[in-house]
Amino acid sequence: MGVVIINPNSTVSMTQAMLAHARKAAPHQNFEGWTSHDGPPAIQGPQDGDAATKPLLQLVDQASKSGANGIIIGCFDDTALDQAAESTPPSSKQPRVQIAPSSASVKPHITTPPSETGGAAS
Repeated sequence: MGVVIINPNSTVSMTQAMLAHARKAAPHQNFEGWTSHDGPPAIQGPQDGDAATKPLLQLVDQASKSGANGIIIGCFDDTALDQAAESTPPSSKQPRVQIAPSSASVKPHITTPPSETGGAAS
């Protein structure tokens, strides 16, 4: 199994968009996109984050037990990140990350060819 991107909200189109971007960014990596159908339609504050936590953690557990090489929580907030890290055994080698902190740490190491940005590297 590859890397599982878990969308903690129930919007399938968002899961599909994240999956498409991940596959474009890392075409040699196997990605699966999972939608939390029991989560809120969007996470726009603490109440939505709280409502998303239980079904999200169930999907994290399922991905972990399925042998995912990594788990990405596809949410800009820190929805259930600490609980997700604690929910799998310490012997697990699966990294669990979220899109905001991981994109901020990776962006300085990724550049877009000038041909794709109209002449300016990004």
